[in-house]
Amino acid sequence: MSVHPISRRQFFKAGALTSAALGFPTLIPARVLGAEAPSKKIQVGIIGCGRIANGMDIPGVWQNQDLASVVAFADPDLRRCKYTQEKTKNLFNGDMPTSTCYQDYKSLLADPAVDAVMICTPDHWHAQLCVEAALAKKDIYVQKPLAMSIAESRIITDIVQKTGRVFHLGTQQRSEGKSTFGSQFRKAAEYVRNGRIGRVKRVEIGLPQDPKEPVDLPLVQPIPETFNYDLWLGCAPQAPYCELRVHRQGEGDKVDFSRPGWLTIQDYCMGMISGWGSHHLDIALWALGVAQTQVQVTGKAAFPKRRLWDVHGALDVTYAYANGLKIQIGDESRYPNGIRFVGDEGWIFCGRGSVKTTISDPGAGGKHGYWRPLEASKKSLIEGEVKEQLTRNPSNHHRVFFDSIRTRQPTNTPIQSAHESTTTCILGFMAMNLKRPLTWDPKAEKFINDDKANEALSRPERAPYGAQNALKNAATLTVVNDGPSQVRSALLQDAKVFGEREQDRPGNPAVIEEPEFSLIRGTRSSLIIASGAAENHKPVLYVEPRRTPGVKKEEIQAELNRAIKALESKWPGLYAEPFETGFRVVFPAK
Repeated sequence: MSVHPISRRQFFKAGALTSAALGFPTLIPARVLGAEAPSKKIQVGIIGCGRIANGMDIPGVWQNQDLASVVAFADPDLRRCKYTQEKTKNLFNGDMPTSTCYQDYKSLLADPAVDAVMICTPDHWHAQLCVEAALAKKDIYVQKPLAMSIAESRIITDIVQKTGRVFHLGTQQRSEGKSTFGSQFRKAAEYVRNGRIGRVKRVEIGLPQDPKEPVDLPLVQPIPETFNYDLWLGCAPQAPYCELRVHRQGEGDKVDFSRPGWLTIQDYCMGMISGWGSHHLDIALWALGVAQTQVQVTGKAAFPKRRLWDVHGALDVTYAYANGLKIQIGDESRYPNGIRFVGDEGWIFCGRGSVKTTISDPGAGGKHGYWRPLEASKKSLIEGEVKEQLTRNPSNHHRVFFDSIRTRQPTNTPIQSAHESTTTCILGFMAMNLKRPLTWDPKAEKFINDDKANEALSRPERAPYGAQNALKNAATLTVVNDGPSQVRSALLQDAKVFGEREQDRPGNPAVIEEPEFSLIRGTRSSLIIASGAAENHKPVLYVEPRRTPGVKKEEIQAELNRAIKALESKWPGLYAEPFETGFRVVFPAK
């Protein structure tokens, strides 16, 4: 087989190539492992500079300064973004890298200094940001809920799994160390799993309620000059701007980080069924393992008549599983805030006690009196060790994320469990809004004999925003398992051109007019990728190692050999051969 020479002008600089699509092993950011010093800190970008970012997630980085630092901020409200940037500098006492403030998150995702993102935006933005962060090869920490539709949640789960990104959900009740709530949730789940209360008959979950809507705030206001309101709306419908809808601006030089209005509007949030439900249902499912069991969901809720806010008020939702178990969710008028597991040999309760994450969180006590963080019908039910242990995290919730970035191991809130708890919240939300029972098949991820409910598995998206539109715009990962020609086409779509192309070279026809792609950063070297064509117009990839100081030639060759074997095992008919200083990969002709 004849080989056409290839010049270095065909090898382009940095671009966006998904390692999973070529079958390479999971690749680790160079600043974390590889030739660069392992002790160098993980560089974090903050997307969304509101109450949760300032009160929880940025302090979470600060508490783990030996592992991570903040290098970038993004928020459509540029005033908030810059304020948060300065506030973070003060928190770190200046001991942090030079940081950048972006109004458009896409610039942050394109920033090569960012290894990982913390997504602290309104809920309706979570899905699109998770998808685009994964495609940009950033590890992901996202606040709960994972998504606002089951279709979005599935998309995120698939993308995270295909890209091999480290994923962590902001459900702090699974963690036990400083800045979290203690070990009571994990202990309760372990005791239940190990049969301390016998056969579990039901679970009672109490949720707080949203505050009343202010009556003295205007419903239409001028959009601040420093606020990209269209970007903030994202996939949600167009609507008039007002602080009651979005968040308060604050007076003078002060920025207001009080509880924002979007938390009580269904275009941006599902209400307490996902706000606190994400936390408590996650613990219930962790203990019970019923997420893959068929379930009938019934729900009713009050929807108070208000001017703008439209999420549910008092609620009563029941999940009746095929194995006879029931999970019942009610507001504070029915149950104390927390989770009570009731079995035929007793009950165990777990909650946060007096610990608050934000100033608006409910404290202990209320109508039901004070409940300790871990209680039981008999003290013996919550004493001693158990045989079957769950994942234990004695450190803080954010450190789990950073440790997992270094080790490339799953966190204690893996993507599948995040998908399952989010799905369960959404089922309750849908039952309340549709006002009738729904029967869910978790394996098919469809409602049984209910076309109308199945139509609501996804939410309308205002173009060009939304997770589904993000996938259409970057088709890389939707086709990675569909064959080499589609893979190549998708990879080319996801690339950028940084140099010249040789279009008229003999044997290299117009196929090279498509954009070319570029760089994979490996653990021991980098691989420069370019596309071209072999004889008979078969698609071909050219791969060349970029030497890393201190890495032996033999180590680089071993990495190339592993990549070749991975490619050949994935696609029958594909072959790879040494070529110049690297190798070339030839796909079968279409």
